[in-house]
Parts: sequence; C-alpha cells; structure tokens
Amino acid sequence: MKDFLSRLNDTIRSSRKAKILATIGLVATAILISGIVNIIISHQPVPKTITYLEFVELMKDGKVESVSYVKESEYMTIQLYNDVTKDMTLDELEKYTYPISDTRKCLYPGHNDFRKELLENNIRIIIEADQADKISMLALQISSVVLPLLMFVMIIGTFKKIMPGQSGNYTIIEDTNIGFKDIIGHEEVIESLKLITKLLKDPSIGKKIGSKVPKGLLLIGPPGTGKTMLAKAVAHEAGVTFIYQNSAKVVNNAFVGTGPARIEKLFETARNHAPCIIFIDEIDAIGHSRGSARGHSEDDKVMGSLLQEMNGFEDRDDIFIIAATNRVDSLDEALVRSGRFDRQVYVNPPSDWTERRDMFKYYLKGYSLADDVDIDALSKQTPHFTGADIDVVCNEAGLIAIRRDRTSVSMECLEEAIDQKIFKGSRKKKDKYMADIKQIAYHEAGHAVMSHLLSEPIARISIQPNTSGVGGAVFTEDKDSFLQTKEELRAQVIIAYAGRAAEELKFGQVTTGASNDITKATYIMTQYIEKYGFDEHIGLLDLSVLKDGQVIKNDSSFERLSEMSKELYKESLKKLKASFDKVEVLANALLEKETMTGKEVEELLLNY
Repeated sequence: MKDFLSRLNDTIRSSRKAKILATIGLVATAILISGIVNIIISHQPVPKTITYLEFVELMKDGKVESVSYVKESEYMTIQLYNDVTKDMTLDELEKYTYPISDTRKCLYPGHNDFRKELLENNIRIIIEADQADKISMLALQISSVVLPLLMFVMIIGTFKKIMPGQSGNYTIIEDTNIGFKDIIGHEEVIESLKLITKLLKDPSIGKKIGSKVPKGLLLIGPPGTGKTMLAKAVAHEAGVTFIYQNSAKVVNNAFVGTGPARIEKLFETARNHAPCIIFIDEIDAIGHSRGSARGHSEDDKVMGSLLQEMNGFEDRDDIFIIAATNRVDSLDEALVRSGRFDRQVYVNPPSDWTERRDMFKYYLKGYSLADDVDIDALSKQTPHFTGADIDVVCNEAGLIAIRRDRTSVSMECLEEAIDQKIFKGSRKKKDKYMADIKQIAYHEAGHAVMSHLLSEPIARISIQPNTSGVGGAVFTEDKDSFLQTKEELRAQVIIAYAGRAAEELKFGQVTTGASNDITKATYIMTQYIEKYGFDEHIGLLDLSVLKDGQVIKNDSSFERLSEMSKELYKESLKKLKASFDKVEVLANALLEKETMTGKEVEELLLNY
C-alpha cells in the first residue's frame, strides 16, 4: 500500500499538464456558477409596485395571503389570494409558488406594530435571506455537485495513466496525408515499400501465385533519416489506418503487468481498425534480447506479449506491422525470424549530395535568403547529415540571422549553423583563442593539402572559435561508389594523420587536437586488417569470427595495427614535408578568412 501511494504521488506530481488543466477547469466552473446565478437573478420577473395605502386596503379586504421581506430591506413582497389558494390549508400554501400576477411589491413600513397587525389579519409572515445569502446558498449547492464530479474525473484520469490495460499513448491516424511523393530521396527504399503497399491494397495478388503478404517490416537506420515518415507514406498509399506506438511509452509504467497489457490493448485496437498499419517506433526498447543486461523480467514479459500477438496475425492480411530501430543488433532473434519482422529495409542518411540539395531547398522554402546562398555548396559540405539535421541547421541559421539583426539568411549564417551542429557550440571572438587558432589552422591545412595531393575532393575548410573551444574541419564531398579499394582506405588513414604531421613539421610538437583523427584512422585500419582481408600478413580472414570462436585472442591483431599505423604516419609526414609550402599558404589564408570553400582551396593550391 505504501509503495502504491508513493507511485501514485509521483505520478500526480509529474502530471503538470493535468494540474494546469484541472485548475483551468475549476476556475471555469466558478465563472460558470457565477454566470448562472447572475442570469437566474437578472431574469426573474419583477412584481407590480403598489403604495402602502393600497396594501392596507387589500389587507382590510382579506385579499392578502402572505407578506415576505428581508431584514434591513426597504421593500416587502405581497402574495394575494387567488381562486386556487383561497381554500388551501397552511401546509399547501407553504408549498405553493405564486405567479407574478398575484404578487405585489410595496415599501416596508418597519414600525414595531406591523408584524402584530399582520398576524391579527391572519396573514402569513415570511422572513427571507438577503440576495447575497441566496447567491451563496445556490453556489454552495451547485459546487457541492460539480466539485466532487471534477475530483472524480481527475482521479480517473490519473489512474488511467498508471493502471494496466490502458492505451500506452498510441495514436490513431485515419489518413496520414503523406505519400511517397512527399519524401525526398530514399528512391530504393520507396521501391521496396511499394511492393508492400501493393499487397496491402490487394492481398489476392499474392495468393494467385501462392505468395503471402509479409507480416512485419523492420526499418533500420540512424535517428532523423525519415523512418516514421516512410511508414506513414505506406499507410497513406495503401489507404489504411495508421496506428503509432512509441515503445518507450509501453515500458515506462508504474505497475507490474502494465507493459504486456498495453501491447494487448494496442493489437486489440488494430483489430478494431483493420485494415491498418501498426508502427512501433524505437522497438529496441521492448524487443531487445531476452535475458540481456539491458532488460529485466518485466521487459521480457512485454517482449513475450508482443511475440504472442504477432503470432495471432498469421491468418490475417489486413493488419501489417512496421517497426523502426537504430539498434538492430540488440533485437531478440525470435523477433526477426520468418513470419515476424522477416523483411528488413535500411534507411540511411542521403549518400548523394543532390538529395541533400533537395532537402535544403525544401527546408529553406519559407526563409528569406541572401543572394550569396549556394545550396549546392552547402549540400556538398554536409555528408552524413540526415533530413532532421538539415532542418535543424536551417532553423539555427535563421536564429543566427535574427541575432545579428539581418533581414535575410546569408551563406555565412548557414555555414555557422553547420559548424555549430558539428562542433556543438556557437562562434566566439577569436582573440581569446589566438594560440589555439594558429595550431588548428596548420592542422586543418595539413588535412586539406593531403586531400588535394591524393585527389580527394574538398567541399569546405573551417577553423572557428566557439563556446566549446576551437573547432576545425575539412568537409569532403560524397563518393560516387559505396565500395572502397585497398588504396582508398590507406589514403583515408594518411589524410587523417596529416593534421598531426602538419603540427609536428611546423611547431616541433603536437597537441591533443588529433584525437578524433586517431580514432577514425584506428577504425579504418581495424576494418582493413580484420574484416576486409586487405592485409597480406593476415590473409583473407575475418578475425571477428575467429575471436568469437575463441580461436585467437582479442589482441591478436594489435601488433599488425601498430606496424601499419607507424608506416602510414611516416608516409603522411613524407608527402606533407615535400609540399609544406602549400600548407603554409593555406594556413595563412585560413587565419585571415577562417572559412574557405572547396573551390577557393583548390584555386589557391593549384595557383601556388
């Protein structure tokens, strides 16, 4: 019980939105009660006013049945006998409501003998509460009903969030209004999804040749690549309902058993909305390998419930499940076997700069752009950027323009936004970092000159002081091929080492600025030796297989990696020393300009 109250208290404290809405509801109710009371009072009919002498004549004639008044009030209300009331008993008269036609209003005399005079004439005396008291009583009566009702609704709302069997925050969209035509790039992925769409529209197509509609599709890729949008497009093109479920909402619960219950509720909803698509985002949150370090028994139950529900759809063609993950390696094998998520599609960041160009055009559509904005150049210097990254860059560029009181977004604003995305900080004045900037200028010039010597295209080079320190980068353009040769991998390592080599040649000492370069070079050389079979000393072997089988030790390739690293660093030093005059001229140009386009770099190095 103590644990339950603690969980309930935590949930109530965290429900800030619910508290705000409840407060608004209470205020609105109070205003409503006040308005209702005012309307009731203001719309009451007003009786005819008579003089006191007229009242005395009515009293003498025996026509007055009762007089009602409020203490300290100037007027009294008079009820006259009518055909209905003249023969009533006292009890009946007290229950009777007089029409306005039999009611009069008169000044209250207020002398001491007035009540005695009324009683002597057999007239009922009614002493009423004043108007303020009436309003208070009416408000109290209404609030005694409304406030408990509001509290009941709030409590039910709170329990809906924490008790098992609730929706788990899934969203039902009848039509997403997003088609394949609305998606930039991903042509190969879309072609694969069109088959799913076709089979969803008409399952009989597959049955005619003996094929079944796949039950599950797994979209694999980094965050921001458009996996959710692709799933919505499938639903729209197929003309079916789209049900969105974030896995984190399923496992983020207060009670044991809530997760499995939410999975059951999700699939029950799908059955009621068929034909439909269930889209489970971040499925690795609930679909990771059972018994792994990431999970516990409750998560395993959620996983088991998901598998059980998917098994129940084997004979249905009107419900299709799409899931998204960026950690496919962590998923349970039972989840990706045949009959479940057996169809997998990789959704990668745009590999072609022209796709990024289209994205920049789309996200910059609503901005006022300066004449110097070169969208092609921006696209070439942002390899590996996703659509979400480009959206963030465009928005940040707009904020930079506002901060500088500009009327349009310039190329400088956009490039600063790109640098901010990469270096994780805003630009600052360079005076504070002059010593570092000179070191970075030669470091990046070393990378750029080596790229030039090895015919690697450059999109932009930048050295920028920012809130996270001093950042420098050489932005290279995309390759036309996914495949890489042995020579290309060696060249990439030599280029990575060229920054450290330039520092050594210029200053006779090196800094920590090459740490990322070393990490990159180490990864490339590891793949070169252990995965791709490029090393003649190792041969055509995948060392990871041998390590997994404990045939060799995990550090068996260390000596060869060390030898290759020393060999390629010496080669980088040799090549750069022979062309160090180019490093000098480019470093000095960077110290003056801070950022240069690939075209400017090439012209400078070619003409020197």
